[in-house]
Amino acid sequence: MKLINFPHLVQAEIYKLMNYGDVFIFSLTSKKCTQSIENVRFKEIYLIRINTDAMRNTVKATVVFQNGEEQQIVELCPSLRFYEKEIKNITIFGQKTEYRYRNHRTYYPSASRQELTYFLYNQLHRLFGKHTIFEFVMTGKWDCLPIIPNIKRSIMNSLENTPAEYLDDYFKALPAQEIVKISMKRLYGNLSPNSKLYEAQNLKISCNFMSPDILFNFKGKTAILTGVHYTKEDICQFLKNWKSKTSGINLHRLNVFIDKGFDDFESINQIVDTKKITVGVPEELLNHQGETFDSYIVRADGIVAWLVISRIKISLHVQDFTEEEMLKKYNIDH
Repeated sequence: MKLINFPHLVQAEIYKLMNYGDVFIFSLTSKKCTQSIENVRFKEIYLIRINTDAMRNTVKATVVFQNGEEQQIVELCPSLRFYEKEIKNITIFGQKTEYRYRNHRTYYPSASRQELTYFLYNQLHRLFGKHTIFEFVMTGKWDCLPIIPNIKRSIMNSLENTPAEYLDDYFKALPAQEIVKISMKRLYGNLSPNSKLYEAQNLKISCNFMSPDILFNFKGKTAILTGVHYTKEDICQFLKNWKSKTSGINLHRLNVFIDKGFDDFESINQIVDTKKITVGVPEELLNHQGETFDSYIVRADGIVAWLVISRIKISLHVQDFTEEEMLKKYNIDH
């Protein structure tokens, strides 16, 4: 390849003008090509997403740019489809494959999704990993949960029932996650009280049946929980725990969607001693993401949390000021 003979600065500028799929394929042609790309800083990359799809039996990598736009790097497929055209032979990860240039799709004669995921991640991490967030997306079955040590974001979508130990084992091997999104049919068993899933900074779970333990053990900043079976007693106990600083110490925002709803939800206000906001606080402070908070609770250290309680939803929004500071600043009547 003549490009390898150019000065490094010239190579870097050429790589930055190339499609990322082309850069990836070019890196596989020789060790020198890989090394020349490793030294380039691709500042426009925000994250790289690796997606395993059990339904299609594919592994795909996509780059997400700082401006939110996306570009597919490569898609690895298990076999050649007869209707594909513009196919070229290429050796990747030691295997002879069929490669389609137009959509950067590569066909493997034989390989598991887990193997392909590891191969793909290792190469992408070498090329772009020094300054890049990696996100793992699993769609379909739980039979492919590769342990990728530098993954910071995990998104899992499955219609299957999920043994709790699958999630415990997966997150145990990873650093604390920035973002976790899980959609599943049902969780069998309970997560460990020390599960690293609870350490995710931002957590979103949708599940037809799951223990309420996650509400009490969550250590991160924001959580959206849907479909988990909560009783009124669970909600009251959590709010009491938050007030006493025994649960949700780091919590900033919580949304809990109650699948069957509470007919007597208003009694929660009396049980946890909520306080109504009548006048004083500017509306822009009480309106957040389409919600208007009308009451609040106070933690043991004086910190305030806006609160909305309805038949099907509980929303908590922790503030950075105390009740005393709020009353003094806004002259609130409560």
